[in-house]
Amino acid sequence: MTASTASTFSNITRLIDKRAIINNEISNAIQKLSTLSHNLSAIENSNRHITYTGKAEVNKKISSEDIAVIIHEIEEERQRLFKLKERFSKKDICIGVLGRARQGKSTILQSLSGLDASIIPDGNGLHCTAVTSLISNSESENVEVTVKFRTRDDFFQNTVLPYFNDLHLAPVPKNLAEFEVSLLPRLNGNSDPGNSSKYNKLLEMHGNLPAYNHLLTGISKNISVHEIDEYVTQYAENRTATFKHFAVDQVEIVCPFPYHDLGKLTLVDMPGIGDVSLVDEEDRIKKLMNRADFLLFVRKPDPLGDVWEGIDMDLYNLCNDTITELGIPGVDIKDNSFLVLNHVNISPTMNNYDNCKDMWAGATLNGMHFSDVAIIDCTDKMEISEKILGQVSTSFISKIGQLDSKIMSYSQNNILSIYNKTKLVIKHLEELEEPDDNMDLYAFKDLFNTLWNAQTNSFENLLKQKYSLRNERNSLIYTHFNDTRKHIKHLLSELTEADINLSRNSFGSYNKAYEDFLNVYKTHITNEFLKLDDILLEVLTNIKHEVYSILKSEGKLHYMEKSAASFESVLLEEVSNINELKNSLTSFINFQLSYLGFLHFRIREYLDILTPDHMEIRLSRDDSATDILKYIKHSVEACLYQIQKEFDIWSKDINKISFSLLEEFLNQIFRSKHAKDNWEIFYQLNRAKIWSERYENAEDRHNQYERLKLYIETTKKLTNEI
Repeated sequence: MTASTASTFSNITRLIDKRAIINNEISNAIQKLSTLSHNLSAIENSNRHITYTGKAEVNKKISSEDIAVIIHEIEEERQRLFKLKERFSKKDICIGVLGRARQGKSTILQSLSGLDASIIPDGNGLHCTAVTSLISNSESENVEVTVKFRTRDDFFQNTVLPYFNDLHLAPVPKNLAEFEVSLLPRLNGNSDPGNSSKYNKLLEMHGNLPAYNHLLTGISKNISVHEIDEYVTQYAENRTATFKHFAVDQVEIVCPFPYHDLGKLTLVDMPGIGDVSLVDEEDRIKKLMNRADFLLFVRKPDPLGDVWEGIDMDLYNLCNDTITELGIPGVDIKDNSFLVLNHVNISPTMNNYDNCKDMWAGATLNGMHFSDVAIIDCTDKMEISEKILGQVSTSFISKIGQLDSKIMSYSQNNILSIYNKTKLVIKHLEELEEPDDNMDLYAFKDLFNTLWNAQTNSFENLLKQKYSLRNERNSLIYTHFNDTRKHIKHLLSELTEADINLSRNSFGSYNKAYEDFLNVYKTHITNEFLKLDDILLEVLTNIKHEVYSILKSEGKLHYMEKSAASFESVLLEEVSNINELKNSLTSFINFQLSYLGFLHFRIREYLDILTPDHMEIRLSRDDSATDILKYIKHSVEACLYQIQKEFDIWSKDINKISFSLLEEFLNQIFRSKHAKDNWEIFYQLNRAKIWSERYENAEDRHNQYERLKLYIETTKKLTNEI
């Protein structure tokens, strides 16, 4: 290893190691910017749902506009950082070598890589190189070659269609299969020579598609060095055209450079401008610019005289425009390009050195600015070693390092600007206090007092109504008794002397038959009265529903009906944190009446008339079935008569119970010492549900404000970390 190559190796190694560190920094920056963007979006969303008044509302609008600008800047910077990540995550330094055909590109590449013309075709003879080749230095002594083929769709979309569009040919095929089987449209007869050349190239692709169609698979294939010509050249050794190169995307060659201690260095060999395709050269240049760290332009001035031509400047401008399009911050083509002027010294009359100097001076005049320029005899391997691997490589590797630093400095300044803008917005937002219109106690007092007055007035009216009914019979209870009496009398009407005789024969005596019938009718009566449980439940349900109706309408508790649970259970749940209300409501809701607990013991003494041990009429030896039938009817009717007299009192008692239950409820819920305060607390907590027109989404806005404060705090912490 010479001193120059050792220096180059050291520089490349340091540069790659430094890039690995930068790559981690970029990943962290992307993560932080993503978090910042999320937080700012959340802040903007929460802030948008909060209604301020006056100056605060104006300030809120300004803050939202500022946040939108910052989020946009963050997204732009994130996209730039993703592109930088591609640059800094590479494990090698990549140098793109490009220029016109027969300028010395392949000669330089052969000298640097140690490969001969069988692997890196040069310009001796017909134009040869047809595809892009990536040549990477390796520690292995073996030469490994991989061919990467294009897909059918890629070839059709990015090669075939551009010709149709550029030449305005119609009809345009829909896919590669249609392109293959269809006749190629004719070119306009007045087309210029440039278009004719493009059309001839399309004719060549179309007519020879069967020769390479089977290779359009998108796969990669390892080949030997002896097979390279088959896939990368336009012409075979016998000067006949070949076509497999149309299916090749790129060729990757890994081999030991003569100066293998150079380390991880990759050279990109581009087909000479105008060599292969007149349409997709721009796409090839873009791919190169996205891969290469540095560009090596090669130009060989004609010894008989030469100037910079339009094709030279077009190539330079295309590279410059592509750098701008890629959006790598702080990068200009003059920062990452090097011009090599190929010095030819065949004889005193075939020496272009003076022309090299003239073109050096003319480059700037033609608007082409390079990081550095060198005049080199590309056929002299020693000179290439000293100047390319020494002077030039040291220069451009140093330039790449400087460019990396410049790029990161540019990005860091952008990020710092974003964070500073964010800090100003956060500081401004911290000054905005939660609007108190949701919590306006005076407005709430008016609403609550109006509701309270309407609700208590309705309950008082209901209580008066129940009071007026205290001495009246409850219609449900009394109707049930009348129905029971009619039913029992109907059963009596169906009893006949034959039934009694049949029973007497079964039991063996009239006495037993008589007693049995009394028990039967007593059971009929008690069975009917057992149904009073449903009546009593209905009575209580009615009074409770009347109470709930007022709570829903005047008390505005309709929202509790939206739940699948019952109104009662929802009501208890809603007041669960206010014990006095909860306890009183629980007592009211759980109050029950039952026949066995309320009426049975009262009816019991009148049923004794039908009990054999207590019956009023006892049989004599002479009583017949006719007499027994009369005695049964008399006893049952006497029992019903006695119960009927009491039923007037019992049915009134039910109304008194309804009144007492309602009065006790009102005393506990609305008339107790802290009743109004308790209800005010309840309505304050549930104001958004009850007065949705006044406190619409108030709870949501409050939650939004709490989330806003949380995101402000986390964002503030994030911006303070930089």
